[in-house]
Amino acid sequence: MSDKRSADLQYLLDRLAIEDCVNRYARAVDRHDSEMIAGVYHPDAIDNHGHFTGTVPQFITWVNGLHEERTRAHTHNISCHTCEIAGDVAHTQSYVLWALANRDGKTVMLGSGRYIDRLERRDDQWKIVVRRTVTEMRMQGDAAVFLNNVGGYESGRWDRSDPSYQRPLALPPEMQQVLAGKTRPAVGTTAAKRPERGLAWLLDRRAIQDCIMRYSHSLDRHDEALLASVFHPDAVDNHGNFVGYIPEFVAWGNGVHEQMAFAHSHNITCHFADISGEEAHTESYVIFCLRLKDGKTVHVGGGRYLDRLEKRRGEWRIALRRLIMDWRFFADGTLFATDDGYVHGTWDRGDISYQRPLAIPERT
Repeated sequence: MSDKRSADLQYLLDRLAIEDCVNRYARAVDRHDSEMIAGVYHPDAIDNHGHFTGTVPQFITWVNGLHEERTRAHTHNISCHTCEIAGDVAHTQSYVLWALANRDGKTVMLGSGRYIDRLERRDDQWKIVVRRTVTEMRMQGDAAVFLNNVGGYESGRWDRSDPSYQRPLALPPEMQQVLAGKTRPAVGTTAAKRPERGLAWLLDRRAIQDCIMRYSHSLDRHDEALLASVFHPDAVDNHGNFVGYIPEFVAWGNGVHEQMAFAHSHNITCHFADISGEEAHTESYVIFCLRLKDGKTVHVGGGRYLDRLEKRRGEWRIALRRLIMDWRFFADGTLFATDDGYVHGTWDRGDISYQRPLAIPERT
């Protein structure tokens, strides 16, 4: 391998390891997993988190206690992430959208900010040495929609009984009974060989993440063929009260959204992947927004897609999905003007995301 190719490969591995570290923090703090939180930092690291500044053991006690005291559930969604690497030191900035479902059961607090981090590579591991948290804004919404777990969605837990730790991922027993009465499609074959950890492994990681991201695009555009292509033909989706095979899910998912909303978006933020041979387990945070047909309300929520993917005939697709719902609320949607000059999305191939090559429309 040439020196440049070797350097490029090392850069990609470093970038991925750094981004994984930042994303793993979100998973760890949302599950109150003290061991995983500690694993994100070097032992001598310092975290400056609002009024708190201290060592990692002090931070773990403080942050888990704060969330347990004030909230029923919460998610920290990493979005824009930038990174500068100089040798064994990296500086990163990671945007975060956080949501706290308050103990009163009536409100959700939503806020945005940034994690400003200095990471170091020690013993070939990238971890945080200094973190400073910047807060930009926050707001509060009505969480009544979440009461009584409307829709049959699973809720997350603050221990290793949370489904994200389950290996291999499987349906809960009650959903297995529902599925038992349905006809299973034919199962494909797995032909790909496990790659060495290197360029092939990076390509697998990219293909897995692209598969998850393609789901959002296909669902939000009601593109049935593209949505089906995210899953293997015999895949199962457990989506709240719905559990079934993919043709049934495609019809159900598009029908529900057409009935409820004028427009919607499903925004993937934090994404984690454990790859073992031709099987992978992923956890992908999602923030969804539905502009309801009353023209006045936006339904906002957050949760996690827990997926088991398989590589068959060289292609990664989802074999099993379970949606975990963590929070949701209603917000005022009357600010969405129809004459604001912006392009609005459509539920067909007339949407500009399909345009090739993308061009500026002529002025009329």
